[in-house]
Amino acid sequence: MTGVFVTAGCGFLGRHLADSLLLMGHRVLIEEQDTPNRPDYLPAAAVLVPGLMEDPAVLTTVLAEVEVVVHLLCPDRPDPLTPRLLAAMAEAGTARLVLESTLEVYGEGLYADGAGRMLVPRRRAADLEAGRWEVTGQDGQPLLPLPTPESTAPDPTGRRGQVALAREAMVRDWASAPGRQIRILRMGALFGPPHESAHPLPGAIGRMMAEVAAGSPPSVAEDGGQIRDWLHVRDAARALRLAVEHQTTPTQILNIASGRGLRSDEVARLITTAAFRYDLDPRPLGVTETGAARHLVGMPDAAARDLGFTVEHPIENSLGELAMWVRDNAVEDTQAARLHKLAMQGQLVGPGAATV
Repeated sequence: MTGVFVTAGCGFLGRHLADSLLLMGHRVLIEEQDTPNRPDYLPAAAVLVPGLMEDPAVLTTVLAEVEVVVHLLCPDRPDPLTPRLLAAMAEAGTARLVLESTLEVYGEGLYADGAGRMLVPRRRAADLEAGRWEVTGQDGQPLLPLPTPESTAPDPTGRRGQVALAREAMVRDWASAPGRQIRILRMGALFGPPHESAHPLPGAIGRMMAEVAAGSPPSVAEDGGQIRDWLHVRDAARALRLAVEHQTTPTQILNIASGRGLRSDEVARLITTAAFRYDLDPRPLGVTETGAARHLVGMPDAAARDLGFTVEHPIENSLGELAMWVRDNAVEDTQAARLHKLAMQGQLVGPGAATV
């Protein structure tokens, strides 16, 4: 049994992670900034410690009781909590850290040109304004998107990727001291049912599900041709648990991904099929979030080798479950309308929200 401290443990991914850890017999302590009382959905075996980040002395005391910290924090904004956490870990002598990150640190990801040269390109603002969505080379030549391995130099183009990469840098600097061990898991776009009905539908797939539940066409950015590596939340939780359990993993940074992608409009059609709304077609918005990638798929080979991780919940087999969750929990039209409005404004919210 391993003592594990989970930050943001009451969030979308944190709830599933707590279940996965407890099921395997680990002792789990959960920190959550915005939860003053114990939520009903937490298993009795999990210890909720709200607001720890505000009291460094108490945080240090708690961290001294665990062997591993799993740091989950949505990479949407500057992060004052990670420096506090790392300082407290150093004070407590807690030497192992697993960090959630995102494939978005790669920006557009890896491409090959006609001569077989590998590169990480960027899309030009003039092309996007003209509705030319595909990534091209400097001379306008077509490029072939490839699954992106961990050896690819990060080049984030959006806010989420930039904040996540800054957090990675802090963690890697902390791990430069002797005896400390880190695992950074760069994850695909999360989807799946929330752990409890009180939690809103997360991410781009959650938004499209809410739109369909409200009788609206699922909206997709650009022309619907964006490709993402979609990752079920239970697969993400299992990968984090495996990282906790594998102390001898040689690789610091691992892609947690399927290695294959689907277009956003294909996903939208799978959603309407799962919800039996065959009358609703995907509706391209023709706009893009600043810095959003066109094609972003992670190469998962290192995670399979070092953690034994492979995807168990492919998206094609998992959307029916989410549609049933929406039906059983009576997702309100107000939520769908709010998310639809944000999508129209290019202000997508939640884990994986930059992937429409």
